[in-house]
Amino acid sequence: MNEILTLIEKVKNDRQNGASHLALQSLEILKTAAYQSSAVSPQLWAEEIIGYGHLLIEARPAMTPISSLVNEFISIIRIKAAGCENEPAALKQLASSASDQIAEDFRLARKTAVQEAATLIKNSSIIMTCSFSSTVYDALILAQKQDKDFRVTATRSYFNNRSYGEMTCDHLSKHQISCDICADNEIPRLAASADMILLGADTVFADGSLINGYPSLKLAQAASEAGTPLFSICDRYKYRDTPNEAETWEAGFEKIDAGLITYFITEYGLLMPSEIRWVSKIGCSLMDFYRDISG
Repeated sequence: MNEILTLIEKVKNDRQNGASHLALQSLEILKTAAYQSSAVSPQLWAEEIIGYGHLLIEARPAMTPISSLVNEFISIIRIKAAGCENEPAALKQLASSASDQIAEDFRLARKTAVQEAATLIKNSSIIMTCSFSSTVYDALILAQKQDKDFRVTATRSYFNNRSYGEMTCDHLSKHQISCDICADNEIPRLAASADMILLGADTVFADGSLINGYPSLKLAQAASEAGTPLFSICDRYKYRDTPNEAETWEAGFEKIDAGLITYFITEYGLLMPSEIRWVSKIGCSLMDFYRDISG
């Protein structure tokens, strides 16, 4: 197995990091592949990179940020290679620049959504979460830096011999944020006493539903029954079209229907589930820019 395939396999088997981290890692893998390729023509070079991109998307199908960043990158590669008749040396530099710009845009969108989430966290509030989300984690850290005092309750979120709730509390404790672990059978009672449910999202669909780690569905149902508002932090890179009914998810991921979600916290502010489809219409991607200047 070559180096790039080994790196892709690591992404596939990574259960420590979330979608945002793995999306950026996938982009770095493609950047490395583009630089190390020994293809003798632009077309063969592009085919090689695109092939690796498809393997990355297939490795973690529930994590839409991976497919969003990868698809944007390989679209640029395809466009530029089609108009190049020379050796791919110049394309390698373009690939590096495109990768860096995509990553910068992604980080900015994520950072802005995190900032929006931090503003919603109030003093003396009880926030409940589950699974492990670096986006939620960053929002809580930012809220603390804004001198807000709050408590976090994390469900144990035990799956595949790992407690993602304990991982969340371990990370938060390093920043002196109060975090309690609750057993999954305590979710209904504690959801009723929380001021807000704060989740990340691995995928957000056009119909306002989302995919997130276990036990997000149980927590969302309990919050709905208790009348506790549920917020999901997401950026436009987590958006994709509504799936077909036959589509399945990776083990450990669950689909939450739009009716269980109060608001999405995005880089554009708060959006209701019925409004999330407009995320795909806002802004201009780097892929659009390269298409424009190519044609």
